[in-house]
Amino acid sequence: MATAPRRTPDDDAGTFRVQDALPVSQDFHLDTSHPDYIRFEREELILEVIGGVKDIILSSLRVTLKVYRKGSSSALDIYRSSQVDLFDEHQISYITTQISERLRIESLTVKDTLYELTERLEHYRRNRGEQSAPVIPIAPQYRKEALDLLQSPDPLIAIEEQLKQAGISDTRLGLQLYLISLSRLGTQPLHALLQAPRLLSHDLVKELVPCLPQEKLREATTISKHALSYPPTQDYWNASILVLHQCDALDGKDNSLLDYILHGQSKRLVTQSNKQSGRYESTQQELKATISLIGYTDQDYHPLQQSRDVISIPVPHTQALQTKRYEREVKQLAGYLDKGVEQHAQKLLQEIHRQIQWIEVQNPLIEEIDLSTFFGHDLKNLSLYLRLVNLITLLHQKQQTLVRTPTGKRIEVQPNYMIQALELFRELWLKKDEELYYKVRSTFLRIKEYLHKQYEATKRDSEFTLKDIRKALKSSPVTLQRHLHTLEDYGKIERTSGNNRTGYRYTISEWDESTGTLTAYEELLKNLRDL
Repeated sequence: MATAPRRTPDDDAGTFRVQDALPVSQDFHLDTSHPDYIRFEREELILEVIGGVKDIILSSLRVTLKVYRKGSSSALDIYRSSQVDLFDEHQISYITTQISERLRIESLTVKDTLYELTERLEHYRRNRGEQSAPVIPIAPQYRKEALDLLQSPDPLIAIEEQLKQAGISDTRLGLQLYLISLSRLGTQPLHALLQAPRLLSHDLVKELVPCLPQEKLREATTISKHALSYPPTQDYWNASILVLHQCDALDGKDNSLLDYILHGQSKRLVTQSNKQSGRYESTQQELKATISLIGYTDQDYHPLQQSRDVISIPVPHTQALQTKRYEREVKQLAGYLDKGVEQHAQKLLQEIHRQIQWIEVQNPLIEEIDLSTFFGHDLKNLSLYLRLVNLITLLHQKQQTLVRTPTGKRIEVQPNYMIQALELFRELWLKKDEELYYKVRSTFLRIKEYLHKQYEATKRDSEFTLKDIRKALKSSPVTLQRHLHTLEDYGKIERTSGNNRTGYRYTISEWDESTGTLTAYEELLKNLRDL
């Protein structure tokens, strides 16, 4: 409900007048030096907000109150109440009576004090949201080392070496994630989703966390549906890296993060109470920030994979990685790891990340090379490839002469940048049957066997639907649909027609092991080297 106007003493008339709100500059008598113990004094009353202002829902202001007289030493003269909504007039009236009776103070004085506290806390919460994130001081030595590394002949190799010194078990994977996280600087960031056993993925991601700029890192085990809509500070999500350890929980409806990743934006029309009128009104909540997500799953299919901005990275050789992590942990417990070298590499990698600026990238090589011979009509992988090429180009910005344009500055893609993107993310372009989970691989083989029996002579041109093969494969619709999503993501099958209502028709993309794809991949590499 709406809060009633605050009444203040009129010095001239000695009466009360109505004042709509306090001027935004007045925080007199509100002590916020300790955010978890906010203190407000007025006349003979002292009010403490225990736990600070944690309520980020703008239509309410719930706090835990402690109220007592100045100079009081008796525990009986203290009033406490939790989850008091200072925007709720009924609660204000109730606690006014309780405080007045407990402390033996006129109810009008108590109510006026509560109104004044409400105005000041509302102003405090609003201003706190406008504050910027704290600036982390950087030692000059790291800045110089970072610039020297970015000007080295091959920054990718130099960064991979630093990742090794920083304690990264799989430096190739670490370099992939590090590069993807740079996309936070652009208007359309990329997201990484590891596919591996949960415990191993958790450890691999945790190794990378200290190597990312801490002021832009947002690490969470879980995230609520509306977390993006109510940031603690105005620029909290701006150009940030979100490391999320429970991506499998992002499968519900009305999830702002899932909306943002699937659609590249989050514009939500919500209904909430107007604190002035008390009526419900529709307002639009829009996320005006860029977030690059790093997460993981042990499922064969995840809803995030529907996004054209998500890079699914299968983690091969899991047993070898687990052994490597075990050996490292033993050395760490035995005191054989040089923590100084490790921390130095981590801070250097953080500073390298900070030194990269978002600059317009132009790729003149597109007119000289035919990418369709390898990517075909796979627009998602083609888009991901070109965006990864742009990120590698940004990593070389300290080595290039910037070209000035009417809108700013520009750098150009070099042939070796395109080669590095192909080789660094090779497993994305050349996905093999062996990389699929056993059950998905089994489904793929049985689909090919079924089509071979039904259309032996024309099997390569045949199409099928989920309904066509479900009975033959003896699989549930939900499981089979999930497997088809995964096979489509791996490029094993393609949609030819259909929609969500009537169902989709598919065709097999790879009847044989991908020798043709491998040949096209090697041919593309050769053409790039010849430029």
